[in-house]
Amino acid sequence: MPNSTHYREAYPRAGDVALLCEGDIVGYEAAIFRRWADSTLRTDPLVDVWPCGTAESIYGLSDAVGRARPLMVIEDRDFRSQEEALKDCVDSQKDRERRDVRVLAWCSWRRNEIENYLLQPDVILPTMESAFGSAGCTKEDVSAGLSEILPSLAVFQATQYALYRVRRAWDRSDPAPILPSKVEFRPTWDDAAQKLIAPNPLNVRDGLKANVPVWNAHFLENVSSPTPLQGKNLVADFEAKFESWKNVDLNHEAWRLDWSGKDVMQWLRIWLTAKFGWQEMASGKRVKLKWGSLSRAKRDAQDRPIEAAIRPILVRRLVDYIAAQQHGDIREEFSAFENSLRAYST
Repeated sequence: MPNSTHYREAYPRAGDVALLCEGDIVGYEAAIFRRWADSTLRTDPLVDVWPCGTAESIYGLSDAVGRARPLMVIEDRDFRSQEEALKDCVDSQKDRERRDVRVLAWCSWRRNEIENYLLQPDVILPTMESAFGSAGCTKEDVSAGLSEILPSLAVFQATQYALYRVRRAWDRSDPAPILPSKVEFRPTWDDAAQKLIAPNPLNVRDGLKANVPVWNAHFLENVSSPTPLQGKNLVADFEAKFESWKNVDLNHEAWRLDWSGKDVMQWLRIWLTAKFGWQEMASGKRVKLKWGSLSRAKRDAQDRPIEAAIRPILVRRLVDYIAAQQHGDIREEFSAFENSLRAYST
């Protein structure tokens, strides 16, 4: 029987329910769910939040703890459709339940990932105004920043979508890094112009197309009767999504719902710190940051403390926003989480 009393004392925490999510212990998911559960559920039930890193890790941990406590899983939707994500979640839940794991709910975000919820105007605009307001930044400036960077992200987002669709069809053993190899699909920052520069979509398309046969060759080595693989959809998926997203602006919902929200958030921080500066730890002075010459690793390292400083404000504003809403898609989604968790019973 799932969650038999024989296993309860083996559970390493004190809560009634384990809530498994992606992200790390200092990430957005853990912070948002902890604050939301404490304010909404309190101890009815007492929820333990387990940030697992990746969806694959969620799957493994659900097997590790799921017979000692009922659990709920929330994974990223990523670039799956709502229907694909639902099917995957149903399949995962059925598999765990066959192993005597009690699953209250196994679901994905309705948006791409947790950062997409932080892009809600009532959350992102006042937060960034607060973080950069001492340098004269207003909500209108934040909106202007988003309006400027969104068109430059369309190529990158379409490429990410196309690469995800290919990887989704193959095991982790496939040489997926070959597909974007030597393809300059990421935007770059121009320090002199203080703007984001989009890559050329035609160059990205041609680069992806050229890499497909190289990728196929890794599967076909030493095979007597090779069968062509379905890499052809890579270019078609890129072209279709770029066409759909190339004119996205502040009024379109696609960038808040279906794009990689973490990348939008990072480039917004880059835009704001280049325009309005950031306080140096050593001098205490606000300095306009340079980003153009940095490698991706160094850019992430420079951005990490900025994100960490802003994260608590974003978390608080999002949870307060959810609590204040009487209706709407985000309120509806978190209400469904609440109802699933309250289905707990000893």
